[in-house]
Amino acid sequence: MSAPFIIPAFDSDSPDQEILEAQDYLRRQRAWVYSFDSAPSQPEADIAASDERTITAEGVIHDNHASTLPGVIARLQTLLTCSCDRWIDRAMSEGGFMAVYRGIHHLDGDQQQLVHAIHELYHLHWDQALAAYERAEANLSEAGNVRAATDMKGLPSVVDDAAEAAQNYFIDRSSEALRELLRTFTPNHDAYLRKVEIMDGEGIDHALPWLARDTAFLIGRLYAASPEGAR
Repeated sequence: MSAPFIIPAFDSDSPDQEILEAQDYLRRQRAWVYSFDSAPSQPEADIAASDERTITAEGVIHDNHASTLPGVIARLQTLLTCSCDRWIDRAMSEGGFMAVYRGIHHLDGDQQQLVHAIHELYHLHWDQALAAYERAEANLSEAGNVRAATDMKGLPSVVDDAAEAAQNYFIDRSSEALRELLRTFTPNHDAYLRKVEIMDGEGIDHALPWLARDTAFLIGRLYAASPEGAR
């Protein structure tokens, strides 16, 4: 049974959209190729064409400078899978990063260091997004208090207008921080529950696809690791 919505693979509004899109395409292509491992026959010509496309996608990832943590993570994950044992590449393609992380004891020393670094970056990205949201909420609350104080004191309209403008500014900042938090991977179950709590409290009715992505990430079982991924 398929989900009644599309689970986003990445934030299409990210400054690193080109890198993230190439990584998702690369993963889908490889998952498609690996799906033939137990098949009695393989479409050799199609697999060869897919290999050429993956080389192009890898070039996009390597040749573009990342300006966000998700972009950096995508580049490091591609670096890991470019020269590794086959099972690592397959686990990353079919299950995502957490599928590799859970098998970290099977990696060599250099690979373990890289995987640990990627894992820490996921945590850093979440911590930064959560802190930004909480800071934005505190600023918005204070702006609301100032606005209420100006209303009660009957100050000149220019003062009230300034307080209203400040409040609107912090409303916008809060909305941006909430959006960023929603689209940030939750690195563990505590973070996931915190995100659910925030989205429920904010009444966000479009959070489910992103929460489904978090679920797939945490259990190490990606939703698109199938032949359909190469279409």
